[in-house]
Amino acid sequence: MFEVFCSPTSLSCTGTVSFGQSRIKFYEMNKFKNIIILFILSLYTVSSFIPLSKSDYWWIRAWDFPRLQFFTIGLFFLLLFIWIHKSHLKKQYFLLLFTVVALFLDGYRILPYTPIYPIESKKVEAKSSESVVSVLISNVYQKNQSSKDLLELIKKKSPDMILLLEINEEWIGRLEELKKEYPYIVSRPLENTYGLAFYSRLKIVNSTIHFLVETDVPSVQATIETRNGRHIEIFGVHPKPPVPSAGNSIERDAELILIAKAAVKIKTPVLVLGDLNDVAWSHTSRLFRRISELKDPRVGRGVYPTFPVYLPFWRFPLDYVFHSTQLNLVEIERLEDIGSDHFPLMVTFIYDLAKDKKKNDGRKPEDDKEANKIIDKAL
Repeated sequence: MFEVFCSPTSLSCTGTVSFGQSRIKFYEMNKFKNIIILFILSLYTVSSFIPLSKSDYWWIRAWDFPRLQFFTIGLFFLLLFIWIHKSHLKKQYFLLLFTVVALFLDGYRILPYTPIYPIESKKVEAKSSESVVSVLISNVYQKNQSSKDLLELIKKKSPDMILLLEINEEWIGRLEELKKEYPYIVSRPLENTYGLAFYSRLKIVNSTIHFLVETDVPSVQATIETRNGRHIEIFGVHPKPPVPSAGNSIERDAELILIAKAAVKIKTPVLVLGDLNDVAWSHTSRLFRRISELKDPRVGRGVYPTFPVYLPFWRFPLDYVFHSTQLNLVEIERLEDIGSDHFPLMVTFIYDLAKDKKKNDGRKPEDDKEANKIIDKAL
């Protein structure tokens, strides 16, 4: 700014030019904002390329989870940076280029789980109740002290089958009243948060509790008989997540691949359900779907995030129901909070008697080799 001083005795004036403190602070603030934006864009870009690695280290596989959130953050800060620096973007050309590539990578992963993508499991009307089957999945959260909300939800929705996860002996006792409506039960309660219980009002023809990879992580396999006398094979799973205590994701990956290999060999309709501790767009989940040849009703509809309940923006789709082609989707819905850290998920199907099991054309030649490598490493 200009400052002018005039002397009353000499009748002369002198002028000086100086920068105000406010302008300096404004410049420093803008510089700080630019550094923050550039740092966020750089971090986002790196985080998008990390999951391309097929390494099973937990800290690499953990980056699979927040792709939707990171895509939103990356897009916001890219647009903000372009708006602020639209006159001299060439200085950050390479960062902007890599950020755009990262957005395309994440967009490619997430796109199938948006309404603009073609629907994989088309909805049909349930014309015959004899062919309809419904299943409710709920990770109850073992430390949850109240079963009231869960029992009320089950009574309200009245599913044919229920898969409950993180079940211990205390929870089995709380759910005693379910035996009246669901007389067919397969359970393995545990205190390590990996216990499970499968309840059914439909007849269970046979069932097995498996410990496919780890001796303290069970899964359930059951053959149920529908009202019209048809059989459906059920797999209920809850593998461990990729966390620091686990070191890597190999046990989780191997369990999912083993179930995929078992499911694809079964001629009758198949349902694979549970808390997979993985997101739909991860490499392992996509490999599982190609090998199992099962459909995901989320494709073309939405993410249906189920965990964690208490962080609306930071939720991931961890709970699933995959189905074979003989089962047509009637409804999929994420249900209300029951006091757990997971939302329950309920899916209803109708058995199409005219359909045969179809092969999935998406299977790649190298999938079997990769699957066997994962299993060999885990076992």
